[in-house]
Amino acid sequence: MDWVGRLGRHRLGRVLVIDEQDHSADEVARVAHEAGAECVRCRGENGMRLLHDSIDADVVFWAWHGGHDWSEHVVERVHELGYRGPVIAVVDRFDPGVIQDARAAGADDVIVQPLSPSEVRSALGRWARSE
Repeated sequence: MDWVGRLGRHRLGRVLVIDEQDHSADEVARVAHEAGAECVRCRGENGMRLLHDSIDADVVFWAWHGGHDWSEHVVERVHELGYRGPVIAVVDRFDPGVIQDARAAGADDVIVQPLSPSEVRSALGRWARSE
């Protein structure tokens, strides 16, 4: 059974990727499409506008750029807009301090670049909604 089959009774409809540099968006999009999900890619403030305009995302990935005011408030802002699903931070290196900062900012999960397909699959599998 492939990994999509192992999602079982879970589904993915739409995945939103907020990434200023687009480093992780290609891999997330590729894996989301494998699962039959639509992947909406955007940069920075455009992601906030998409959520504000009632995009129905099942999972939000966001590129964590620690030390930038914008990054540190992404989760707070998406929740203010009414989004209640999981937010996964994509950090640029394995550094316990960076990972801790992303979690402190409200990330539900953290994955580390460079992203592998298995890492993205695992994250999506952990957070896919039950039907």
